[in-house]
Amino acid sequence: MGMYHFPDHPSTDITDAEYLEMVEAVFKAGYVNCVTTNGGRCFRDMLALYKKYNIKFFMFTGLYNSKTSSISKYIEQVELKVKVIREEGAWDLFLGFHWDEPTQNGQTGDDFLAMTKALYEKWGKRNYPVFAVAAFLEEYYVGDGME
Repeated sequence: MGMYHFPDHPSTDITDAEYLEMVEAVFKAGYVNCVTTNGGRCFRDMLALYKKYNIKFFMFTGLYNSKTSSISKYIEQVELKVKVIREEGAWDLFLGFHWDEPTQNGQTGDDFLAMTKALYEKWGKRNYPVFAVAAFLEEYYVGDGME
């Protein structure tokens, strides 16, 4: 069972320690074997929990946009997160890169292809994008949220 968008940081007023305790309780139950992460506030602590419970993970790295950055600058930014994964000894648990709705979030098809190719060529890890039907069939797009 995977936990989609399992955050690396509290979105409430609880402390990091309280948050990590709650996360560990979920992992300890034994039902989760894969998560998505964004490399945020508790990233190193989350990596330690992934290692402890053998949790595989995909990492959100932001979307490449050729109008605001170069592909080499984008890869440099991703390298910062990849470096932490390696430093923490979690490389074998790292499955690859994840994005949710890149086309609905303004990424062009050309930028998506450039991004995924560059990431795969650099690190040899999977690319895991999520696309809704609306990304391909405009008549199903309802704007900022589902109604």
